[in-house]
Amino acid sequence: MTENITTTPKISIQDLSVSIQRFGVVDYMIFLGMLIFCTFIGMYFGWQDHKRRKRLIRQDSATQAADYLMGGRDMPVIPIALSLTASLVSGNMLLGTATEMYLYGSQYIFAVISLALCGLAMHYIIIPVFHGLQITSTYEYLERRFDKRLRMFGSLMFMIGVNLFLPIVIYVPALAFNQTTGINVHIITPLCLIICVFYTCLGGMKGVVWTDVVQVIILYVTLFVIAIKGTIQVGGLSVLLERNRESGRLQGPDLRLDPTIRHSFWTIVIGFTFLQISANGLNQNMIQRFMALSTVRKARIGNVINIIGIIIMISVSCYNGLLTYAIYYNCDPLTTGLAKAKDQLLPLMVMENFTDIPGLAGFFVAGVFAAALSTLSTAYNSMAAVVFEDFFKRNSKKGVSDAMTFIIMRGTVLAFGTVSVLLVYIVQHMGQLLQLTFSIPATSLGPMLGVFIIGLMIPWIGKRATFYSVIIVYFSMLAFVLKAQFQVAQGTIKFDERPTSTEGCLYNFTSDFTTTTISSISSTTLIPEVEIAPTPRRTISYLYFTLLGGIFVILFSVLLSICFGFENPKKVDPQCLAPFMRKFIKSEIEPVCEKDENDNEDRGLEMNFWKNSKSDVKM
Repeated sequence: MTENITTTPKISIQDLSVSIQRFGVVDYMIFLGMLIFCTFIGMYFGWQDHKRRKRLIRQDSATQAADYLMGGRDMPVIPIALSLTASLVSGNMLLGTATEMYLYGSQYIFAVISLALCGLAMHYIIIPVFHGLQITSTYEYLERRFDKRLRMFGSLMFMIGVNLFLPIVIYVPALAFNQTTGINVHIITPLCLIICVFYTCLGGMKGVVWTDVVQVIILYVTLFVIAIKGTIQVGGLSVLLERNRESGRLQGPDLRLDPTIRHSFWTIVIGFTFLQISANGLNQNMIQRFMALSTVRKARIGNVINIIGIIIMISVSCYNGLLTYAIYYNCDPLTTGLAKAKDQLLPLMVMENFTDIPGLAGFFVAGVFAAALSTLSTAYNSMAAVVFEDFFKRNSKKGVSDAMTFIIMRGTVLAFGTVSVLLVYIVQHMGQLLQLTFSIPATSLGPMLGVFIIGLMIPWIGKRATFYSVIIVYFSMLAFVLKAQFQVAQGTIKFDERPTSTEGCLYNFTSDFTTTTISSISSTTLIPEVEIAPTPRRTISYLYFTLLGGIFVILFSVLLSICFGFENPKKVDPQCLAPFMRKFIKSEIEPVCEKDENDNEDRGLEMNFWKNSKSDVKM
């Protein structure tokens, strides 16, 4: 009865770790094929742009900028919608979402409600206003509604926030690649950057959008294959649900109103909604893509497709997190040390369990890289737009030449790409990726959310009160968020995780709890929940950071308006107000919309405040 126990050799965790790093020839071909194909897309659109410039006897800088940054403002709807999805669902969100479900349970699934609410705000408020103004930089809106100071400040906040966020995006695919191949993180991050910068520099908006289309298809295929294959392997959907239910990971909505709860129904539905409105609806990355569509109607269709796409992708990522637990329910790789970081759980599951399908590991890594590359390229293209429009074109008295336009836009991509790689060394010490992804950008997203809400919906508040308020709140939020992140990284702030077990492990390992030799029959080591003993420190949920920043900007603006005086709402340009606000404010200013040569009558018909004839709108 016991002879098998005494004679069966037990593999060490070091040997197991090496054995699962099986990235074969087919995997490398798929991964490299994705990178090469994306590079060729950038080269193709760069070549097309070069031919067009040679064909034109004279091309002004505005035309070149519109082509490079906006795709000529006449892009197809479906590619733009897929590009929006690819840009928003970055690799860190995919890996972070799976890790979230594994460690903390299913509460995060209610984020799909927030995404739907964000889509409604974009559909009825944001898209009509920004499309009607026909701007390239989102922050041009701030100058039209307030003044130049707020435009410059908004642009700076955007670039600071994006540059704090992008190193996380680069770090994620490097983690996945490290888990599957063993190659060092800091070897693969420069590769990711060089490829992204190359095709973004060459292809501009068109190159970025069409590479996003390829990347998002790879991402969908990868996630669904993992979900289907994993469900079959674990023994079916019923087994998956049962194992997660027993561990407390399948949860109903947590309706407690305590704002210090990391993820409750309210922190997600309220906090995450406003975070998404700021990051998705009022962000240069997204607005620039909506502006690449020729009419409001097309932009709204693209928004609907985008929201549906994100909801599907987040839902499948949540499912894959539960699947990961169902596979490791009795042998937690974090406890044993097989997974060296929390966000390596999903890559580990793929490499350890799915290698019987040739190329699946390659598809997985290509998918994570695709998500990261799409987010990176979108951000670099958007920063090029902001730098060109808000800092060079806006402040140039003589205009910007064609040659200088070319240098500024490509140079911006290269410069910020280099900064991102240097900041990766800091990110790897800053804690869990999903929380980091949403909390760090909140330093700028929160205050700017308040500014845009004032601009769109509170015409009684003027420029001075808004400007001083956003400065005060930004630096306060920056100190608060950075302090919270350092406390998480140092362990001062901890969060209650779901229980895990190592009773089913078939290899030797040394954990922080005990040194254990495991066999399939004799071992029982149950890992307790992470203790929050005597409550170290509690802080407000990171999902409320953006909302808090917005609220404080509005409150300070009202208080300062008492000192500086309130604005006469009739003096505010009605085009800068949300459509429903125009019904209540009878402006004394005639709306004037700047339209470019690609404008058409459809756009004019979309906006209810354009009363011109067809010939006037056509220009």
